[in-house]
Amino acid sequence: MSGQYPRAWGAPHPAIDPETFGRAPRTALGDAIALYAKEDKDRKAREEQEARQQRAEKKQAASHQEALAAAAGERFRQRDLLLPKIRIAHAAARKDPDSGPLADLMALPDYLRTPLLQRLKLLQKKQEAAEAAGKSSRPASRYIRSKLALLLRRIALTNSRFLTHKYQLLAVRERLDELLHLPLLNKRGIQTLATLTASAFSGEFDRQYTQPGIKQTPMQALAIYQRLGHMALSLHITPPNWEALRPDKGRRKEIDLEKLPGALSRLMCAEWWTHQLWRLRCRWREEQLRAAGQVSRQTSPYLSRDALNAFREQRRRLRDFLKSHELVNEDGFTIDLYDVYYASASSPKHRRFEMMTTMKGLELIAEARGDIPTFITVTCPSRFHATTEDGHPNARWDGSTVRDSSDYLVNRFFSAVRKKLKRNNLYWYGIRVAEPHHDGTVHWHMMIFAHPEERETI
Repeated sequence: MSGQYPRAWGAPHPAIDPETFGRAPRTALGDAIALYAKEDKDRKAREEQEARQQRAEKKQAASHQEALAAAAGERFRQRDLLLPKIRIAHAAARKDPDSGPLADLMALPDYLRTPLLQRLKLLQKKQEAAEAAGKSSRPASRYIRSKLALLLRRIALTNSRFLTHKYQLLAVRERLDELLHLPLLNKRGIQTLATLTASAFSGEFDRQYTQPGIKQTPMQALAIYQRLGHMALSLHITPPNWEALRPDKGRRKEIDLEKLPGALSRLMCAEWWTHQLWRLRCRWREEQLRAAGQVSRQTSPYLSRDALNAFREQRRRLRDFLKSHELVNEDGFTIDLYDVYYASASSPKHRRFEMMTTMKGLELIAEARGDIPTFITVTCPSRFHATTEDGHPNARWDGSTVRDSSDYLVNRFFSAVRKKLKRNNLYWYGIRVAEPHHDGTVHWHMMIFAHPEERETI
């Protein structure tokens, strides 16, 4: 440029850039100051955003508190409106003794409430007809105050036999609330409850087995099994292999530890708990119906209609399953599973034949030995019978279950008889059949054979 212009000041100046004109040249210090300024601006924006959010939350909380206060005020107003009605209802209940049992009746489950309501409605129609005819007969009121009130007390007594303190404590501690309403559950509900119960037992096993300082030995596993076993007994369920592994001080044999792994596995298995809880549910429900007078010669002998329908449905499903399957051997021979099942000892008809064949064999042995037969029927005392022959509740019944009656005959009666005969050197043999009374209480039929000189003593 100096070659074109004799003077440097005569050279043209560069064009002005509007983007950079009047600005200081960019330096490292300027970049740092700009960065700090941007960060400060962002911080102020965040603080302002947080302040706006806090104000919104306070406003929302205030509105929520106002809504809660309004709802509480509405509840108080509703309470003030209901209190006079409740006082009037209580006064009417004191004057009407039928209201208490009726309220308890309506609180029962459907399978208990329905048959009792049907009976009550029938008596109410008779009472209305009697009142229309000018008669003083009050069968419905008499039924409510006497028999219905008694049946409700019997149902509560039966529930108390199952809802023991240990049972409720375990259900609450492990959060198994459905155990408290076990008779109301269906099959799916039982499966869900069984899964939760197995998980609770598995968790208890892990807690016991992983405690600090615990030696993981077979005896320690046995101690944990016995703890889990007592938990299962609290639920009215006998643990697997309990007789072989129970902690008896005076055991004659050593504990068979080979049965321990399988027993522990079952206690933590949901499928095992499904079967056990379903059996307990059916037994509890049947005892409720038995206490309500629904198992008798007048209503449904031997078992309730609910249990009878469940049994028939189970047999129908079994029959459908057997008819839908076949057995095929290696030679290609095919036979229906239905024919195989009913040709085996599983057939009820064949079981009867087997019993009569056994009885005939004992009779032939007795003839060869010169022994004479005696037929004996053994029944339980009156306190085990829930219902009388005419269908009325038994006043002497103490809440004993069907299992209690069977345990009485086995552990009290037969055990004492066997010991007495052994002390007196009296011997007999025979066959025993357990059958239910019309109310489900167990009784025995015994055909025994003994020496003619010992028959009367036995």
